[in-house]
Amino acid sequence: MNWFCRHRWPRKLCEFAVMVFLPFMSHASQVVAFQSPVQGDDAPPKVLRAPRLTIAEAIQAMEVLPGFQVELVASEPLIRSPVAIQFDASGALWVVEMVDYSEQEHEALGRLSRLEDRDEDGAMDHAEVIAERLSWPTAVACLERATWVAAPPYLWQYSTVDDVGTPLQNT
Repeated sequence: MNWFCRHRWPRKLCEFAVMVFLPFMSHASQVVAFQSPVQGDDAPPKVLRAPRLTIAEAIQAMEVLPGFQVELVASEPLIRSPVAIQFDASGALWVVEMVDYSEQEHEALGRLSRLEDRDEDGAMDHAEVIAERLSWPTAVACLERATWVAAPPYLWQYSTVDDVGTPLQNT
């Protein structure tokens, strides 16, 4: 079991995180894994490098319950560095992204994007950036007529449809 999951997250949550984010990580040149040190739990973890997986290899490596399957619905260039995802009632995929990484609190490198499958082939083919310059967005939730983004200490609301059900532009 890897060091981070054993010490920080419950096992099921860790397995879910790997299942959701592994396809997005497969484009990286190398995937970093942590292994518990032999000396004891207080020693820093040893960083191991694992070979990159193709999308097909990543999907094949995932274990899912009978009756379920894993399919790739979105990848670069439609999205970059996803942090959280949520499907809305219309089937659109809302994605919170960190398009770059910074230790600076006020650089605001996150964004919210909405992806659609316009040709109805099961893969997203259109992306629209709804909000940019979000500072450390970490979660997204679609509820009725609004999409909510948590970017602590803020909770941002974006309207998704007007009173007659027509999707709204950036709000």
